[in-house]
Amino acid sequence: MSWTRKFAKMRGKCGIISNEEEREIVLNAFLGILTGIIVFSFMMFVHELGHYLVARALGFKIVEFSIFMGPRLFSVTRKGIRYSLKLIPIGASVSFAGEYGEDEDDEFEAAEEVATERIETDEPGANASVPGKSKADADGLFYKKPRWARGLVLSAGSAFNIISGLLALIIYFASLGYALPILADNSVSGQAAAAGLQAGDRIERLNGHQIRNDLDLQLDLLFASADQPLEVEFFRPADGKTHKAVLQPERLSRYMLGISHDIRYTDGGLLVTGVDASSNAGNPVIRTGDVIKSIDGTAVNQQNSAQLINASQGREIKLIVERDGRETELSTLPSLYQYYSERGIHFEIHHEFWRTIPYSLEYSASIVKATARSIGKLFIGDLKVEDTLSGPIGVVDMISGVVTADVIDWGAKLSQLLMLFALISLSLGIMNLLPILPLDGGHLLLLAIETLRGGKKLSVRVQNVMMIFGLIIVLILFILGIYSDVTRIFSR
Repeated sequence: MSWTRKFAKMRGKCGIISNEEEREIVLNAFLGILTGIIVFSFMMFVHELGHYLVARALGFKIVEFSIFMGPRLFSVTRKGIRYSLKLIPIGASVSFAGEYGEDEDDEFEAAEEVATERIETDEPGANASVPGKSKADADGLFYKKPRWARGLVLSAGSAFNIISGLLALIIYFASLGYALPILADNSVSGQAAAAGLQAGDRIERLNGHQIRNDLDLQLDLLFASADQPLEVEFFRPADGKTHKAVLQPERLSRYMLGISHDIRYTDGGLLVTGVDASSNAGNPVIRTGDVIKSIDGTAVNQQNSAQLINASQGREIKLIVERDGRETELSTLPSLYQYYSERGIHFEIHHEFWRTIPYSLEYSASIVKATARSIGKLFIGDLKVEDTLSGPIGVVDMISGVVTADVIDWGAKLSQLLMLFALISLSLGIMNLLPILPLDGGHLLLLAIETLRGGKKLSVRVQNVMMIFGLIIVLILFILGIYSDVTRIFSR
């Protein structure tokens, strides 16, 4: 069986498919992967563009600005800077004269040789000889620039990633609204209702952690075990006081089909978005993409589905599902699932534009907090590597998954891509500021040490040791990221 047929079977357990369907699957997969690579490369391009623009503004001598990686496909020189398009379609890079040391003559002459190369340029004087070193050019060497200027250039890449992620969040929240930590009308249920919380209450803390948005809420719920009580601190406008309550979990059981469905689907029935492999006694008959229209002859909707399934008490039930544009009758056995009562906290959605900028700033801070807590949980063993880290394969796969999803419309896809772009851009910017060589944060650390030592740099030997140590850490993180990416993909 070809890989395309395996791919189709893995996605929908469809078995043998037609050539037309196979071509469509291959095309969708290709477009998804291509989109993922383009978006990820754009984030890296924005990072390098930050270094480039700030360096030019501050008079640094730039040797080359490249789009993509690997061997050069095309180059052109403008005003002493080489602009290149490279073979491997991912990433970007910028290099500076005097970037790697203080051997001024050798460093500068090498930089001049590259920057003034005439073979691939269309500038006048293509056969002119390499000009001599000018004082202005020498002053543009990276290591000759003041520490504050070098610091700005080094931090500019991360700053551009963070700014672009913030802009994406502003567009996202301005378009779709944002959740303030205020309990929505007619939504307080489960443990929250039992604890006495009411619509209009503003949630301030959960288990001692500040709650400013729905990401803070979801992070605390994610890290709290389902059987663990949660202490909630909330402000009630009705009496102007802050109160405390405890959400007490309750263990329940119910017969279910072992599926997940899209709660946004409103065309009648349940649109299946996922199927548990253990459903129907380990022999699932429902597929992702099916629309369940009725159960035992009763039309099904979001409100009555759970009651209809639980009423079976485990006996076989008849389903009418819409599959590939046709209605099909299926028989399946509901399974008894054990679960805990829902927390019952749902926030209000607001659309006032003036709040989107401060809200996006708060959300960005929450992303930083979530990243730090996740890494901390990883090191103490509370989270698995595959649940925490993601490498380039995982980033491309996440973006590709949104593009190729066949259960959401393009409007929803674009909004999800926008949020993914924001999350990954912010994470990329933050991770590059870690004080580890060869990351930008590592070079900023060297600058800070140089400043504290009154302008005296660490010895080359110490810097090399730091570089080797940092490269080992980065390599380990890269390998763990690749491992987690592959594990997630093959565990589907």
